[in-house]
Amino acid sequence: MLATRSIALPARGPVAVACKPRSSLRHVKPLNVAAPEKAEVVIAAMELEERISAHVPESQPSTSQPAVASQLDIEAAERKARRQREQSTYKYAAIAATAGVTGIAVLTTWLRFYWHLRDDGVMPWGELAATLSLVAGGVFAMEMWARWAHKVLWHDFEPGWALHKSHHMPRTGPFEANDIYAIMNAVPAMALCLYGFITPNIVGGLCFGAGLGITLFGIMYMFVHDGLVHRRFPTGPVGDLPYMKRIAVAHQLHHSGKYGGAPWGMFLGVQELDAIPGAREDLERLVENLDAQGGLAALERKPRT
Repeated sequence: MLATRSIALPARGPVAVACKPRSSLRHVKPLNVAAPEKAEVVIAAMELEERISAHVPESQPSTSQPAVASQLDIEAAERKARRQREQSTYKYAAIAATAGVTGIAVLTTWLRFYWHLRDDGVMPWGELAATLSLVAGGVFAMEMWARWAHKVLWHDFEPGWALHKSHHMPRTGPFEANDIYAIMNAVPAMALCLYGFITPNIVGGLCFGAGLGITLFGIMYMFVHDGLVHRRFPTGPVGDLPYMKRIAVAHQLHHSGKYGGAPWGMFLGVQELDAIPGAREDLERLVENLDAQGGLAALERKPRT
């Protein structure tokens, strides 16, 4: 039998979290919820994820011994400081990676077309159009690839799950094994950009644009998935945008496993739910429930001690 433990959440009933063998996590089983409203489950899970990853209990037991109370305060302060350090570490790593990649992309794009103008004296409008079209196409293709790979390679395929399962378990530091996938996806992007950079024709322009599109998708994904949804770093008022809230809640539905793991994509996850009877209605109820609590920005501002 599965052991369960009840974790009290503010203004809600307890959420019973099943302690399952790690191998069963691959199937993203739904949370075993002890009679709360459906529209509260995902919001509760979002707050619960934050507390578990920070190793912070909902409340500390009262004590009449000042020395014990003081020790509890010290431990709570240490947990808060550790959580802040982890967020800062990931935030600075994300900023450095984004700034570095963006700077390289801008420089190489300028150099590629500058050399054309220097050698031929004519702006290669055809190549420019091919590059820009593949930037947009690369972003869309990566969303489709991520949707397929997320389910087939990261959940259903055992070696892929070996890395990805770290994302479905409490994080104990600023990074997780699942972050390796970001590095793996950067390899084809760099290869396409390099080939396109040294190939002065329309094929090179297409490859260069595809590489830039994959890079742009990676930056967007890191900001929305890691920052907005999982709050690994603050994203400010972006979470108040209506569609961003729906993206965040849709991804939490994936983590809850209520619809068999759907949605598997990120930016078009809302559209995935449209194809599932009742899923879009659930999503809208969850968003309304989230708005009643002040939205994602309010959750981000809540104290974590």
